[in-house]
Amino acid sequence: MITYLLYIGSILGALTAIIGFFTLVSKNFRAWIKHIIKKSIKDDEQDIMIKEMHKNIQDLVKENKYNRKANIATIRDRITHLYYKYYTTGELPEFERENIIKQYEAYINLGGNSYITKLYGELMTLKVKI
Repeated sequence: MITYLLYIGSILGALTAIIGFFTLVSKNFRAWIKHIIKKSIKDDEQDIMIKEMHKNIQDLVKENKYNRKANIATIRDRITHLYYKYYTTGELPEFERENIIKQYEAYINLGGNSYITKLYGELMTLKVKI
């Protein structure tokens, strides 16, 4: 009888050890799987965010290009208008001359390159009216 009790005790002890081992291993295994899944999800979220940021940057670059072209056209129109306004009189007010110089510098820095250089040169030869 004592033999049977020892035998049952050792079987139950072995089962307890096996269950404890699998519980310990399975917790670590589950934690490892959770970590992998979280990292994978986080990486996916980061990829999505990076793609969105890339698209936003592309949109901003495109918008900047259109704004640059619009600014060039506005400055070109303004200098042309001032040319026809003052070239016939032969005199250019000092404040307009300063404005034209600044506008022309901006025009060139933005990449403008047309007949404006010729008009600018002719405007700079006009007598300055104070």
